[in-house]
Formats: sequence, structure tokens, C-alpha cells
Amino acid sequence: MPTSPEVLEDLVWSAYEKFNERDFEGSVALCHDDCVLYDMATGAQFPGKEGWRLFMHLWVTAFPDCRVEHLDSFARGDTVAIEFVGRGTHTGPLLTLEGEIPPTGRSVEWRICDIKRVKDGQVIEGRAYTDVATVFRQLGVIPERLLDLGRAAGAAASEQEANQALALRWFDALSRGDLDVLDEVFAPDYVLHMAGGPAGVSGPEAIRVVVESFRFAFPDLRFTVQGAVAEGDTVVVRWVAEGTQHGPLLGRLPSDRRARWTGMSWLRFAGGKIIEDWVDTDLLGMMQQLGILAPAAAEPG
Repeated sequence: MPTSPEVLEDLVWSAYEKFNERDFEGSVALCHDDCVLYDMATGAQFPGKEGWRLFMHLWVTAFPDCRVEHLDSFARGDTVAIEFVGRGTHTGPLLTLEGEIPPTGRSVEWRICDIKRVKDGQVIEGRAYTDVATVFRQLGVIPERLLDLGRAAGAAASEQEANQALALRWFDALSRGDLDVLDEVFAPDYVLHMAGGPAGVSGPEAIRVVVESFRFAFPDLRFTVQGAVAEGDTVVVRWVAEGTQHGPLLGRLPSDRRARWTGMSWLRFAGGKIIEDWVDTDLLGMMQQLGILAPAAAEPG
């Protein structure tokens, strides 16, 4: 008969309770003879009951007063996932892959998530995910400035992702003709630079006029993004536009011809919005497809 999840959770947590009581032999008795503990933070393996006993002694040697507190757990099949917090004072040597860290006298608190697999009422496999970075930071092994650099890099990456997402959102709205998003996408002092296009375009309402004029000429205008790259405050988008000219364009009557042309937009962001935009697009190819300009004559051979 399958063991209930509650029984499995109680079985696994009881090993930690015995650790708190320093009943190492009672904790070891809950492990299978063939059990293996994998310390995921270091890559070390602790086989058998002796391995589990050694793993516990390593922590108690470094933090003699350490205790663990249960936070959450759940079981499925023969596996239990358990989250807990460890607390202790570093008054003994802490063994690491780079050697021993001598006692610092500092109090430490860290999170652990363990995955335990049970067989025949005993733990046969464990994977320990310990937040050793927090331990080392609190012990002063990892300088705070390095953590600040990591946080800054993470924030910059998140900002780049947000900028790229907003750029893609704009092209999606542009393709659907949804101009209600202009104030959400463009900064009030936005400026457009478009080779061969209108000059002095600035502000969300000015870009509305430009887009509406193109959509009047091409009611079925669609944009397809072929690639996007974010770097710093800039997102570069490579796109293809296509549509059928059912309205006037550049002073020419509708041709009812379909055109497809490529383009590149270099978008600069500030405060989470597009503040400047450089657009390079194949207007010559578009006008040739519409019959506004004749195709270039081939060079004589």
C-alpha cells in the first residue's frame, strides 16, 4: 500500500529534528544503507549512512549551535521536497572546496531546499540545495561590493528585457493599427529620424500623424519582426513591412499594387519609454514595386 504524503513528510523531517537534538545516530538510522547525499552547491557526494553522518558533522563543527526550522514541504510519489532555514554562530572552522574558513564569530541565517527520495521507509537519495552565497556573504567571504555589482548587472539585464518587450509591443500594435498605446510607448520628447522620410517629427502625436498617413495609403499594412537585440539603453529591431496601396502616397494616386520592404529601427530608451528612433528602410524598393519609380536599368555588360 503506498505511503501517504503526510507520512513521507514526517519521516524526512524527523531526520532534521534529530539533527536539532544532536541525535546523529537516530538521524542516520532513517537513511538506507545505500543512500547517497548530493550537495548541489559544491558537487560533493556523501554515500551511505557514514556520508550523512559526515555531512551533519561538517555543519555542526562550523556552527556548533546551529538549528534548522521547517518552512514548507510536499510529497509526491516516493519523493519529498522540503524547505527550511538554518541558523547558527560561526565559532568553528568551515570546510569548503577552497580550504577552511576560520571562525568569525558571526551569526548566520540561510535557506536550504532538500529533495529526498524514500525507499522501504528510509531515505535512499538526497539532493541538498543550500544558499551558500548568503552564508559566505554573512561571514564576509564575499565582499558586499561584488554583490552590488551582481545586483546592478541583474537590474540592467531586467531593464534591457523590459525595453525589448516594449519595442516588440510597439511593432505588434503598429501592425494592428492600435495607436492608443502611443503615450505608453513614447516619451513626451520623443524624436524620429527617418532617412528619406519626414523631418522634425517629435512627440507621440507627431508619430501618430506619420503612422496614420502610411496606414491611409496601405490599409492592410503589416509589420513582421525578424529580429531584435537589446544593449544598454538601445534596442535594434529588424523588420519587414508589406501592404497594398489603396490610398494616395507621396502625391501619387492609389496603384492597388502590393509592396514588401525591409527596415531597421534603432530605438533609444529613457525612463522605460522610447525617446529617440532612427529608421532606415528600403523606400526606393517600395516605390519601385508601386510603380512610383521605374526599376533601375541594368548596367551594360
